Amino acid sequence: MDVIAPILTGGAFGFLLERGKTNLPVVIVEQMAFHEHTMLRMFLGASISSIGVMTAFHAAGIHTRCTKGGLALGFGLMGGYGANIVGGALLGMGMTLTGSCPGTVWAQLGSGQTEALFVLLGGILGVIAFGYMDGYLQQRTKKFHERKAPVGVDIEAGVSYTGAGLGFMAAMSAVVLTVNRFQPWELASKQWLSPEASLSGTFPSVDLSLSQSAWDPLWAGVLVGLLQIPAMLSNGTGLGNSSGFVNITKKIISVVDPNYSRNAPYFNKAGSVWQMTSAIGIMTGAYLSSYLSAQAVNGPVLSDLASQSVGSPVQKIIGGFILLFGARVAGGCTSGHGLTGLATLSMSSLLSVAAMFGGGMGLKFLMG
Repeated sequence: MDVIAPILTGGAFGFLLERGKTNLPVVIVEQMAFHEHTMLRMFLGASISSIGVMTAFHAAGIHTRCTKGGLALGFGLMGGYGANIVGGALLGMGMTLTGSCPGTVWAQLGSGQTEALFVLLGGILGVIAFGYMDGYLQQRTKKFHERKAPVGVDIEAGVSYTGAGLGFMAAMSAVVLTVNRFQPWELASKQWLSPEASLSGTFPSVDLSLSQSAWDPLWAGVLVGLLQIPAMLSNGTGLGNSSGFVNITKKIISVVDPNYSRNAPYFNKAGSVWQMTSAIGIMTGAYLSSYLSAQAVNGPVLSDLASQSVGSPVQKIIGGFILLFGARVAGGCTSGHGLTGLATLSMSSLLSVAAMFGGGMGLKFLMG
């Protein structure tokens, strides 16, 4: 496999996460509390441009849209989407507990947030647990992780993929305008940046100067979505992160369990080498962005609030476990389902993303 494409794409991904400050754990947690919408700005920007790339590729015949089929839990409930819904909810809970997600953890490590190591440890343990439980669950329920035939939202609605894609982009743009009306980035950024930090121009202006400490996460998100272009051309499936953990975990368990292929046949399935390799790029890109941010400021870049830790090391390990275990149950994460899956208008991804936010926000409400 050509390692240049995933490293460069991952590098840009990590750089943009740090530029938009969505690699900060407190930003993710505050989004789940619905107190602040920096994460939402980036997610919407990335989703809009991702849908644009996917529909353009499909219309031009460069890459035919490929929807993701639903994943069942095997209990005959939730219409064959049980794993998407339950796994997505678990993933969201993990995000609330850690202030991270499968792709963000690499950006956090690259930008010097060493506590993300606890999330990484928990995440690897979560993948190990799922890998060893998968065979047992397959035997017990027979239909665990049985995949439904792919279904697109456009097909369910009886409209064209292009038409439905444009509709989603318009609806998301309306949400962006609403969020910007009530909580512009100039206001939100004051929570995360120190008074000395410089801020680029914000929506509707576009200012992506490297001399600034941060970019409007909306525009950083739009650029993240455009990374679907090199991702699709190099791996054929688009952006994603959690499948890379399968390969990383496989290499670890092969050392401690020589019979893993029999004890945990899940790991005989090929994880994503592309995603595993892109993690190197994500860390490098996040480091470069944080370095440039620091050079642009005569003092600290982040505010005291943004520098706060989210939970104890034990909470981060438990949260990381739930985060990646949930991602493996759901068959994707905030990138695979949230960006690539939504861009193909997959019903399974739409339900997974709804469950992620539902699970994360529900847990945050209970935690207070």
